[in-house]
Amino acid sequence: MKTCLYRSIKTVLLSLLAVFAVLISPLFSQPSYDDYKLVWSDEFDGSGLPNSSNWGYEEGYVRNDELQYYTRQREENVRMEDGFLVIEARRDNWNSHEYTSASLYSRGKREFQYGIFEMRAKIDVRQGSWPAFWTLGVNGEWPSNGEVDIMEYYAGKLHANVAWGTETRWQGAWDSETKAVGSDFANDFHIWRMKWTKDVIELYVDDFLQNTTDLSKTINGSDGRNPFHQKAYIMLNQAIGSNGGDPSGTRFPIKYLIDYVRVYQESPDTVPPSVIDITASKDGTAVIHFSEKLDKNSSEKVSNYSANNSKYSISSAKIQSDLRTVLLTITGLSEGDDLSVTVKNISDDSEIHNTLTEANIQTTVGPSSSKLTGTVIGKGTPWNNTPGTEYESALDGNTSTFADCVGDTVFVGYDFGSGNEMIITGIRYYPRDDYSDRMKNRSIEVSADGKTWEKIFTIAQVPRETEFNTEYIAHSRPVRFVRYNGSGGYLNVCEIEFLGYPSIPTSSSGNFKKRFYELQNDFHSDLPVKYTLYTLSGRVQESYVVNNPKTFNNLKKRNTAVSNGLYMVEIRSRNGKKLLYKGLTGR
Repeated sequence: MKTCLYRSIKTVLLSLLAVFAVLISPLFSQPSYDDYKLVWSDEFDGSGLPNSSNWGYEEGYVRNDELQYYTRQREENVRMEDGFLVIEARRDNWNSHEYTSASLYSRGKREFQYGIFEMRAKIDVRQGSWPAFWTLGVNGEWPSNGEVDIMEYYAGKLHANVAWGTETRWQGAWDSETKAVGSDFANDFHIWRMKWTKDVIELYVDDFLQNTTDLSKTINGSDGRNPFHQKAYIMLNQAIGSNGGDPSGTRFPIKYLIDYVRVYQESPDTVPPSVIDITASKDGTAVIHFSEKLDKNSSEKVSNYSANNSKYSISSAKIQSDLRTVLLTITGLSEGDDLSVTVKNISDDSEIHNTLTEANIQTTVGPSSSKLTGTVIGKGTPWNNTPGTEYESALDGNTSTFADCVGDTVFVGYDFGSGNEMIITGIRYYPRDDYSDRMKNRSIEVSADGKTWEKIFTIAQVPRETEFNTEYIAHSRPVRFVRYNGSGGYLNVCEIEFLGYPSIPTSSSGNFKKRFYELQNDFHSDLPVKYTLYTLSGRVQESYVVNNPKTFNNLKKRNTAVSNGLYMVEIRSRNGKKLLYKGLTGR
C-alpha cells in the first residue's frame, strides 16, 4: 500500500518531470526521454471512480467470447485506492453475470498522435487472467484503425503486438512478439512503454525492447491507409477467460493495479545541460555527470574546465559511452583536498545546441579507486541449467568463464556490509564473445538497503569484445549494495568488476573532518539553497531550504537527534538543478 509520503514524493517527481524532462533519463530506463516533455498523465491519487475527464467505460460482453461482463462506473470493479487505479475482476454473480470487471478508454477525452506512452502496473498472472494496456486509432473500424498492444498477458506470456488491416474485413495483419514470465512476475510492479514516431513503434517492458515495428510496412490492404499516422486513444481492461484460460479453479478477485499512465511528446530541447554529480580521487581523476547527452567536441575540450587551485592541472577530458559522463585527468590531487571545478561552454547533443555557460562544482578528493569485493548477491537461472554459468561466474576473476542466466530479474553484484559502504567510481567488464550485444542498455545500480535501487550508469553501446571495457562513474553518495542488472534481457558476460573506495576515509587528513559550517560564506550569493545531510550509507538525516545567512548558523542545531560523527553534506540550488557542493563533514 502506498503511504501519503509516497504520494507526495510522486507528485513532486511528476512536477519535476514536466519541467525538466531532459533530466529524467538517469531515473527512468529505455527509451530515451531526451527532447520529450510530459503532456498528460493520470496519477490516480484520488479516491472513488477515476476522473471522468480522462476515462469512459465499455459495458457488457464486448469481444473475444470473454467471460466477464464489463460494468459502468461500479466501484467494486474500478476505483482509485491508495494512489492506484484498481481494476478488479470478481466472481460475484452481479445481476446474473457470473464474472464482472471493467474496461476503460480515453476515446474522445485524451487522444494523442506519436509520443512515449507509459504505464507502471502490477498484474495478476493466474489462470484466467487477461489484463491489457493498449491503443486504438480514432478513425476506421478494427483492425484498419490500428491496434497496439503495449501490454497483454495470458497463458504465461507477455504479448507486444501491432495490428493493421488486410484486404479481408475484420482480419488483421499482426507483428507480434511474446516473452515468457513466471508466477513471480506478479510480485512486483513493472513499467510498460510504447515509443511511437512517424517511422517506428517500439514496445518495452521494463528495460527490455520486446518488439519493433517498421511503420513503412503497416499499410491497410483495404484502403491503402496507414492507421498509425493518426491520433489514438488508450484502453485499460482486465478480461477473464478466452485467451486467459479457464478461471474456474482460480480464487477471485483478480486485481490489476495501475500506478500511473503518462504520455510524453517531442518538444524542442531548449534547456542547457546541468551538472548532476562529481567525484574525484587521488589517482588523478575527477568524474562529472551531466543531466543529458553532450556534444563530444565541447565536452572534450580541456579549456572548458578549470580547477580552483594552481597546483591542479587538467590535461585531458574524455566523454564516456553514455555521453553524459566526462572523465578529467588532473595532476596534483591529494586525498582530502577540497576540489572545485568550473565548467563552461558545454553543449548538449541537440540538433540546435543548448550551452551551459558556466557552473561551479565542488567535492572532496577521495583515495585511489580499486577493484571492490564483498558478499556476492545475484539472481537468475543458468540457461538450460548449464553448470558453471551461474551468476557468480561473472565475479570469479576469470575471463575464460562466463555467466549465462535468464529470468524476469537477473543481476549480480556485491553487498559490502553494514558500516562498510563504498563510493562507486567505475566499472570494468569483459563481454562474452559473440554476445556483447546482450550488454547494451544494461545498467549499473546501487542501493543503501538492497530493496530500493538507483540506476547510476547505462551501457549505451555494444562493448568491444576480447578485452576489458572501462567506464568511469560519478556517484558521490556512499552505498552498501552495487549490481550489474541484466533484467529485461540476459545476464551474459564473462567478467564484471566494480571500482571504488571506502566511504569512511582511511587517511588521517584533518581536511576530511573540516566542518561544513566553516564553508557557509561560500554560498551566501547563491541563496536560497537546499541543504541535505546524509549518513555514509546514504540515509537522509536532515534537509532544509536555506533562505538567509542566519539559517546556516542554526543548521547544526536543527536536528538534535543527529549524533556526532562523519556525514555527507550536499548543497544544491533550490530547484535542485545546480550542485554547489558535495563532500564530507564532521558533526
